[in-house]
Amino acid sequence: VVDGVVMPAEYEDNTPVGYLSRIAWQNELFDDDIRLESITEDGRFHISQPMLRPASRDTKSPNFLSESEIEQFLFSRGWEVDYKEDSVAHAIYFHPESGVYAADAHAGNFGWDNHGNLKAFDLVVTPSRELFPSIHDDL
Repeated sequence: VVDGVVMPAEYEDNTPVGYLSRIAWQNELFDDDIRLESITEDGRFHISQPMLRPASRDTKSPNFLSESEIEQFLFSRGWEVDYKEDSVAHAIYFHPESGVYAADAHAGNFGWDNHGNLKAFDLVVTPSRELFPSIHDDL
């Protein structure tokens, strides 16, 4: 799957190097396979990423993924809660072994591969919790 990506402006590390670093951490820490396929003349990155059967926040969906299942997934991979407001979607997780943080861990950013393994995708992974301005401002 190839996708055109514009770096999200809401994160302070909105640079090509920052974006590519987040992809590298996503690949390493979540066993993903995001690949940079090309860069367009206007600076858009085109990436590819394995197809997943998406999880759902809808409790009536056969693909429902609960917040406790998301946290169990993260904890089993060495992540710890660094900050949590009211849900996993509004939490910051820390990975002590790598020294990086992750956020945006809601069901819409999880899915299952062809072998039934739960995978995280599209989390924001960064070396500094200050790169989450809306959460950091509340601390």
